[in-house]
Amino acid sequence: MKKQIALWILASLLLSGCGTETQEQTESAAADTEEIAGQAEQITPAVKFDLASADYGQADICILSGEHAEYEYMIEEETGEVMNDAIYIRNRNTEELLNVKFNFVSAPNWTSDGMFYTMIRTDVTAGDNSYGIVNGLNCWTNPLIFEGMFRRLDNISTINLENPWWVPGLSLDGSDNVYFAFSDASLSLYKDLYVIFFNQTILEQNGAVNPYDLVENGTWTIDAFLSLANEGSMDLNGDGTITLKDDRIAYVAKHAANRAFLTSTDTSIFRANDDGTPKLEGISTRLADAYDKLRPFFSDGTKTYLDTEPDMILLSNPFIEGRVLFLTNCLGAVEGMRDMADDYGIVPLPKYDESQSAYRSQLATSTSALYMEATASETEMLGQVMETLGYFSYKDVVPVYYETALNAKYARDEQVQNVLAIVRENASTNIDFTYNTIFWTNDVFNLAQMDMDLASWYASMASSLRTTLDQYLEIELNN
Repeated sequence: MKKQIALWILASLLLSGCGTETQEQTESAAADTEEIAGQAEQITPAVKFDLASADYGQADICILSGEHAEYEYMIEEETGEVMNDAIYIRNRNTEELLNVKFNFVSAPNWTSDGMFYTMIRTDVTAGDNSYGIVNGLNCWTNPLIFEGMFRRLDNISTINLENPWWVPGLSLDGSDNVYFAFSDASLSLYKDLYVIFFNQTILEQNGAVNPYDLVENGTWTIDAFLSLANEGSMDLNGDGTITLKDDRIAYVAKHAANRAFLTSTDTSIFRANDDGTPKLEGISTRLADAYDKLRPFFSDGTKTYLDTEPDMILLSNPFIEGRVLFLTNCLGAVEGMRDMADDYGIVPLPKYDESQSAYRSQLATSTSALYMEATASETEMLGQVMETLGYFSYKDVVPVYYETALNAKYARDEQVQNVLAIVRENASTNIDFTYNTIFWTNDVFNLAQMDMDLASWYASMASSLRTTLDQYLEIELNN
């Protein structure tokens, strides 16, 4: 991801006050379009966006969104709650600038048989264009690409995927074709980024090194993480056992978030051929080494607790209570930590080793992505709407989220700002995650919880994976 957005996040946080009044925020976000147009070039030279490019004559723009992500678009009125109002004003600014009118529809979409997917299939199969823009849970929505439900975004002239509010989705065939993209307009791009929270108070008591310093020095690796984490558990009640309920445990992770070690260590079950198409990598030496290092730790119940609890804040409670050293979770979990007594910090998941060039932050499979129905008419108009929503989100919504998600104690902490910039700058995904509901290969590091032999697991999966990959690569996408 581009450095410009990291610089913009830092600048917006350092120049604006964490305790700014809601009225002041909304007045700033609601500035008339002429003033906004005059400021456009001041954001970053990387932005290429014409704020006064079209008048669509009150065209109706329907966005179909997953029910779990209604907060990203479906805001009907101002309430005084800062995030609600920032999104509301973004929607109104987009409507006024382009002279369009939004109509939002939502449906259950958390499983593959959710109504959300039936509605898309029914609409496209009938040749209709009821929704046009789709805001979908990427892990369950991406398989519909191979059913011909969506059209490419990269060849729509009003969409510029080089702008810093986009993270283009990966094509399975290794081409540059983009059928979905993550956008600042869908706030889960930030809330659902996987990070590690650490208890600074415990580390100071242990006389341990500060993870922020390790990140800055490029030495935040698996080995560095384990050297700290292995000393993190403590029998607080003196009964001779260590449990999450009564004692201090070194590491707690949301099960899905723990998968992100696959991305952070730059490992995968797949690798690219010379033509860009994927092939099965199998268990590379690098992956086997990373797994073998983490396996004893993840399988030790006195040190590690992995859970499938869907509520990211509920899962964080032991950490908030000061009884967990490290917590791997979505960044959005920070919203429940405002009253935490102990000092805490946020870092990316560790690299494989010091030679790895960058920290890589995995976008959760629960992150919303934007799609366009294959039967959509007025594609240039819909593209302009998507681009404009992204622009106003980048400018007016994301900075507000960072200000409100981090309490006053941390919003001006330079180390936090630097790390959040690194996390967002390197936000990415790979085939294992992008198409995880097709292949289910992104769960590799969670196998260590069961002390499973990785080579044996792969041997049992390889034939099926190879068949599935070949089947999907044979599908010709024409939209």
